[in-house]
This record gives sequence, structure tokens and C-alpha cells, in this order.
Amino acid sequence: MLILLEAAGIYCSPILPIYTASKHGVLGLGRSMAGMLAKENIRVNVTLPGTVKTNLVDKDTWKSFPEEHFTTLDNIADGVYEIIEDESMVGQAIEISKDKTYRRQQLEYCDDSQKAIMEAAQSTPW
Repeated sequence: MLILLEAAGIYCSPILPIYTASKHGVLGLGRSMAGMLAKENIRVNVTLPGTVKTNLVDKDTWKSFPEEHFTTLDNIADGVYEIIEDESMVGQAIEISKDKTYRRQQLEYCDDSQKAIMEAAQSTPW
């Protein structure tokens, strides 16, 4: 399973707080589902493409963005292909910025107490 969202899943956007919050939520959902579905040999990963021209904003607004920094559909397809090829990739986020890909790891736990609590929550049969 592959979840596509935008780089707003890891970066804040002060002018689009609700959009950013939804993207952060989808990233967390994807990573959480990965652990749950891995037992059934279903891999879940998330893509975080950079800015792609869509109908989210009008043509005049797009003119204010630097054209040379847009991510193309071909760039996104290459990132997806990277995920498909690497069968060890589970629960990861891959950021696609223009023509480069970056694997974005889950944040480390802040301390041993937080790690113990989160590990206990993961092993609890809800």
C-alpha cells in the first residue's frame, strides 16, 4: 500500500494550517498502519512530493512559485518505483524534491520512558 501526500506532511505552512495538519495526520496514519499490516506482509509507505502544479491554487498564484523547483509527475513515479524495488522498505516516508529522493525516518524517542510507553502501547491488544 502506498500513500501519496505532499511534503507538508513534514514541513509547516503558516498560510495553510488545516492543510498541513491533515498531511501530518496522514503521515502518522501511514506509519501506524505499516506496523499493523506488516504482519500480513502488506507494506505501507508514504511519499512526500514537493510542489506539483495542481488545481489547488489558480494559475496566477502559481506564477509566484519558482518554476525550476516544481516536482514533476515523472519525479514522483521514480520515487514510487524506488519504494516498490526496495522490499525492505516498510513504514517509511520518502520525500521527493524535484528530481531527488530522501528517506525520512521516524523521529527518535526523546527518552527511555517515552520509548517504553510507546512500545507497550504497540504490543497491547486493543
